[in-house]
Amino acid sequence: MPHRTVRLLAGLLAPMLGLGGCRMLDQRTFAPAAFPPDAAALARPVLPAAPALRLHPADPTSDWRAALDAEVREVLARNPRAAFTLLTPIPLADKRPVQDRFARDGAQDARTVAAALRQDGVAAGRITLGYQGDAGKPEREVRLFVE
Repeated sequence: MPHRTVRLLAGLLAPMLGLGGCRMLDQRTFAPAAFPPDAAALARPVLPAAPALRLHPADPTSDWRAALDAEVREVLARNPRAAFTLLTPIPLADKRPVQDRFARDGAQDARTVAAALRQDGVAAGRITLGYQGDAGKPEREVRLFVE
């Protein structure tokens, strides 16, 4: 073999031979063992699987306010320091314009429900607003979770 071919083959084989001691990168490389949650993670509340109420403040035929008032009275009688989370659904399977409409309408609906909670005596610091992804075809509503 000509000297030039040997050098070319050596240049190609050297990196391959050097890879013999390497291993594939996977999850074990970055997180080799699972760690238990710390005290801060355990202190964070976890929402229940189902909301306490599903409210429809945009529906003029809905009596959502009476249902909310009754729920708040009952909850505060049991726990005066209860926290309320208001989530509006966002359809994950729909296109962006539909999701944006759900977010815009849902934010307004959640603010309406939050104002009603404030009128019922719930401190603003105990009310959280947010969105919840929904893989199905959700209706326009506000989901009330109690912590």
